[in-house]
Amino acid sequence: NSHMDRARWTIAAAVGVGLMLTAGCDVNKQLLEPQQPGVISPASVVGATGAEALRTGAIGRFQAWTAGGGNNNQENMVLETSLFTDEYKSGDTFSQRNSWDQRIVQTNDQVLAPAYTAMQQARGYIQNALQSLKANVPTAPAEAGQMYFLLGYTEMQLGEFFCNGIALGYTENGSPNYTQPLTDQAVFAVAAAHFDSATAASTGTDALSVQVHNAAAVGKARVLVDMGQFAQAAAAVSAVTTSFQYTMTYAQTSQDNDIWIMTTNVKRYTVGDSFDNVNGAV
Repeated sequence: NSHMDRARWTIAAAVGVGLMLTAGCDVNKQLLEPQQPGVISPASVVGATGAEALRTGAIGRFQAWTAGGGNNNQENMVLETSLFTDEYKSGDTFSQRNSWDQRIVQTNDQVLAPAYTAMQQARGYIQNALQSLKANVPTAPAEAGQMYFLLGYTEMQLGEFFCNGIALGYTENGSPNYTQPLTDQAVFAVAAAHFDSATAASTGTDALSVQVHNAAAVGKARVLVDMGQFAQAAAAVSAVTTSFQYTMTYAQTSQDNDIWIMTTNVKRYTVGDSFDNVNGAV
């Protein structure tokens, strides 16, 4: 009996050691695997929760190219075009800003390139959110309508900011799907169709539906003005009150309002005027 008991203990101990070694291997494997807690893979963005997350990200990307950014040395297209049109004028020595102010923009402008890229990237984020919302949140059509509005507005501004030759492709399943360069009028037509889709998706009486419906009407009217259809533009906004505003908020701790930064804060931009007063001389 004594020999049998010893044999049993020996076997049990061996099994225990084996389990410990196996567990140790698993722990080492886990410790050595790359950890990316801040990275959300596409496989994780699923269902209604994933769709809402994509929607939030799309709004953030829209905010970034319209007024946000928060980088004192990297403006967005809204600011850059304001130099071109004399809404603002350059207040510092950066050659890129001065060239915009003088309407002699260089093709290799390193300030223009990322601002343009931000707009095109925003289109991709908005499109991804739109498709996910339509598939996973069908009971809240105004949210998809909001994405249609943001998409149409971004495309409209691309047509207003740039000359003929604009591309409106997307990256699908990791591969770029290029389009032929489009004329401004063709881009405006695409934007107008997206504003129509936003209107059709926002017929409810809740706050978001009403906001999106009015915003889409204003966007449609503006793009109709771009297309020279003035009577149709007036009709498009006939039901929108003159007090309507589509506002976006920013936070200094995350994504500040770059327009405020570049003008009031660091004064790289100053208000345009019909004349300059330099050392007392006009």
